[in-house]
Amino acid sequence: MFTERLSAGGPGDPSDEFLPRPLRFVERQQERAGSASSGGCSRAEATLAALHADGAGWPGTWMALREWFGSLRRSIAAAPHPCGDCPHRPISAECGALLYQLARLGDARLVVTLGAGDAAATIWLACAMRANHRHAGDRGIIACEPTHRLAHLARCRLRAAGVSRYVDLREGQPEQALSRIEQPVDCLLLNGYPALMMPVLKQLQERLRPGAVVIALRPKGERNAYAGYLRYVRDPGGSFTSIALPYLESMELSVRK
Repeated sequence: MFTERLSAGGPGDPSDEFLPRPLRFVERQQERAGSASSGGCSRAEATLAALHADGAGWPGTWMALREWFGSLRRSIAAAPHPCGDCPHRPISAECGALLYQLARLGDARLVVTLGAGDAAATIWLACAMRANHRHAGDRGIIACEPTHRLAHLARCRLRAAGVSRYVDLREGQPEQALSRIEQPVDCLLLNGYPALMMPVLKQLQERLRPGAVVIALRPKGERNAYAGYLRYVRDPGGSFTSIALPYLESMELSVRK
């Protein structure tokens, strides 16, 4: 099994170079600490590898491993794959690693996401929550997915990755699904649904602590759909400082003043 290969390699093992670097570091830390849950990180890495295998951004060596992912990818595809009209786009591995680092850097305790998509972004964030909380039992992510079939798909993939315990996945419109958040929000991810980005941001703005990070993923070539959102977060007199990052997803990174 590929998951066994991920957890079995030593520091000099050739397979080590194929692991997402932040998650590899967490797994090594867990191994040194003798953590009983280290296998869960391997499951997350294997699931992310399968989700990213067809996307851009990985080194060419990933393509040689595609046959290894075949059986795993079939097992996590219990629900239909998002079709062409899906509001999400698969994130790149680099983007996922950045999401992980941002959540770790701020020692985030609560992350809210709009859109579960293919679950890759949520898995990266859930791994960060696991590292941040370690022994805490509370869930660190509230994920809102308005589309039923995508919510079902996300649940399947979160279970396959072994991180579902860290995610409170709420199906439905964000006006209702995100109405019961009382604690401060450390990180907000807006992934897809451009028409809902501004309403969700304004709905949660008072819950965002000073210094909270807001990440909006907008595929290149779709700038017009996000024009109002960009004007709002880039307004010098507004509540945010904001900058565009040149990832494949054209990420907009904003910080609450």
